[in-house]
Amino acid sequence: MREMNSPASIEDIVSFVSEENQGKKLLTENLEHVLVDITSDVLRKLDHFSAAHSSRVGDGVYNLAKEMGFSEEEARLLWYGSKLHDIGKIIPNLREPLLKNGRLTDIEKERVDQHALYGASIFLYDYLIDYDLSKEELQTVHHYILPLIAGHHLRADGTGPNQM
Repeated sequence: MREMNSPASIEDIVSFVSEENQGKKLLTENLEHVLVDITSDVLRKLDHFSAAHSSRVGDGVYNLAKEMGFSEEEARLLWYGSKLHDIGKIIPNLREPLLKNGRLTDIEKERVDQHALYGASIFLYDYLIDYDLSKEELQTVHHYILPLIAGHHLRADGTGPNQM
C-alpha cells in the first residue's frame, strides 16, 4: 500500500478494492447521502460545460469500472469521484479563464493547473468537514474519491501539473 502523501495509482485503487475490502460495505447509506449532497451542489456551481463534462467522465468511469470487474458499489464510488473531479473549477478565478475565448496567459494557465489540488482541499475542508463520517467511510473517501480529484491530471508516472 502507498504512503499517505504519495499519489494513488490505478494499481493502488485496484489493490485496495480487491485485497483489503473483500466483503466489506464500502458505500454506506450515510456516505452515499453525503456524496449525493456534495455532487449535486458542486454540479450546480460549475458552468454548464464543466458540469456536462463531469457527468460524461463519471459515466465513462462507471462503465469502465464495471467492465474491469469492479462491484456495483465500487463502480458507484468511482462514479461519484469522477463526477467531482473538477470541483476546483467552482473557484471563480479558476473558472473565468476556462470560459474565455483565446489563449490563457501564463498566470491563468498556472491557476488552472492547480484546480485539482484546490479541488481536493475544497472537497475536504468546505464540504466533507460538515458531515459526520465514520473512520471506515473516511478511508473509503481517501481511497476512492480523493485520488480522482487531486490526481486527475497526473500521468501514469506521477508527473504532470501539481506533481505530488
